[in-house]
Amino acid sequence: MGAVVVMVSREAAVVTCEQVRKANARRVFSVGHWQCWGCMRFGGEPEKRCMRSPDGWDACPQVNREIAARDR
Repeated sequence: MGAVVVMVSREAAVVTCEQVRKANARRVFSVGHWQCWGCMRFGGEPEKRCMRSPDGWDACPQVNREIAARDR
């Protein structure tokens, strides 16, 4: 399965990131949990998180999957 890339606004990316992090918070032994932990620990503000790319707000695979699933 290939990577899903979805172009979204900053606001939509931040809101979806919060939802993904809340869902992953309960799953301590998952890769998604630790990806979110590292992103928040070393990124912090939205402009430095995994979801930010040079082209826009489309870099976090978890956020992209969530938005793509919601749009289906």
